[in-house]
Amino acid sequence: VTATLDASARTEATTVTVAVAGTGNADAVDFEPVPSFTITIAAGDKRGTGTFTLTPTDDEVDESDEMLLVTGTSVLPVTGTEVELEDDDATSSSIALTAQPPRLSEGDGATPVGVTATLDAGARTEPTTVTISVAGSGNADAVDFADVEDFTITISAGETSGTGTFTLTPDDDDVDERDEMLSVEGTSVLPVTADTVELADDDQPSAAIELSARPRRIAEDGGARAVRVTATLDASARTEATTVTVTVADSGQPDAVDYVATATGFDITIAAGATSGTGTFTVTPEDDEVDEQDEVLGISGASDLEVTSTSVTLADDEGTSTEILLSAVPSTVSEGAGATEVEITATLDAGARTVATTVTVSVTGSGDPDAVDFAAVPDFTILIEAGVTSGRETFTLTPEDDNVAESAETLTVDGTTDIPVTETPVTITDNDVASNGIVLSASPALVSEGGGAEPVTVTASLNGAARQVATTVTVSVDGRSGPQAVDFQAVPDFEITIAANAASGSNTFTLTPEDDSTVEVDETLAVLGKSDLPVTATSVTLADDDEASTRILLSAVPERV
Repeated sequence: VTATLDASARTEATTVTVAVAGTGNADAVDFEPVPSFTITIAAGDKRGTGTFTLTPTDDEVDESDEMLLVTGTSVLPVTGTEVELEDDDATSSSIALTAQPPRLSEGDGATPVGVTATLDAGARTEPTTVTISVAGSGNADAVDFADVEDFTITISAGETSGTGTFTLTPDDDDVDERDEMLSVEGTSVLPVTADTVELADDDQPSAAIELSARPRRIAEDGGARAVRVTATLDASARTEATTVTVTVADSGQPDAVDYVATATGFDITIAAGATSGTGTFTVTPEDDEVDEQDEVLGISGASDLEVTSTSVTLADDEGTSTEILLSAVPSTVSEGAGATEVEITATLDAGARTVATTVTVSVTGSGDPDAVDFAAVPDFTILIEAGVTSGRETFTLTPEDDNVAESAETLTVDGTTDIPVTETPVTITDNDVASNGIVLSASPALVSEGGGAEPVTVTASLNGAARQVATTVTVSVDGRSGPQAVDFQAVPDFEITIAANAASGSNTFTLTPEDDSTVEVDETLAVLGKSDLPVTATSVTLADDDEASTRILLSAVPERV
């Protein structure tokens, strides 16, 4: 700053106190305060100089130029001067919006997004309000999001930018959609340049459809069942509906479980925005008794995408027969029943077979010679037809009806075929009552004293059925009437044999009376026996043939003298 006298120099030094001041305009360029300082015009000089430092506030605000007044005081009036402090910031003509983050994923959930509004040049001296709106592209196939309410950003006076935040909440679905480009726009006193936020879909496009069925397994005896078939996209849902034409086909195996299906073809629709769709068909297995293979129903589909098929198994509920069981009706026949028809049933132990089964049946006795005998039975066959669990055939059983007490005969009815056969018994029961004693009888039962030696036959008879072994009876003959009875010659003991399977046996002894002329009482001979069974005795009567005297006759010898 130079202080210059307006005319001649002075003879004494002149001091000028200098002050620097602004206009006081708050919107003008600001600067740091300048302390007063002095300039001395030396005696004899017309001017003097001094220096001050001007430090502007270098901000980004678009301000008015500041006119600094440089004034002075001295012994003489002082004419001030000016220094212009020019603003170096351009005037902002628009506002630019920027959003952070500029890209979000559909699966990020609710995410804060910061929006900055920035002046394109210098800051303004008054606050600037920007009203922000967030809008989608309007594309229905793009990622959706929750509506965002308008909000404001204020760029404070002297600031070149301001910020605000909104929450972006994507609709996290399973639909394969286009990315959504959100427009972040604003309105203010200045034009506002919008920004965008990209909302990226996180779903993979589906390339195939997988079919599944429930239930996966149906029992043959489960009756009619509804089968639910689900068609599922292998990744994300699609924005348009997908039609899958489903076909149900069996294995073509004739020996598998048979069934009736109410539908062999139908459509499943996977709705737009959905990852799966369902359809139903009803299958009714044929519940038979045949041991069959499981039937596998193939469920396939056709669509604009590749379709992976599935299946449903119709499970046979019959076990595989591993043997045949024989049974007999009647299972017991009496010896006295005569020729009897016996029905033999051959039954598979589990499911029927898909082929006919022939069983060769044989009937054999126990081999016990003491058992009831029967007429030989020729071998015969029983046919179990395909698809049937049993077959029947009869044979004639003819027991030998004798009078022998025998043990019951257990016949074995056995069979042979391509699987093991379990035999069954048929019992022939004996109808004879076992003997528990022997009865003796004699013939003749009366012998006359005067008849001379006479044979007497003694018969030993079993009191029930014949025995299977010979029975020996030792017989003794004993007189019992005492010394006044007819006498006879002693009879030695003898044996009677009842042959095996015979009801009786006989033997003879000779009875020799002593023929005298004495009147005696009849002699009762006891015919006794001993054996392994109790023996009932009999008797033989030896009758006296002499008449009792009723008078005495005299006679003389010689009659004539």
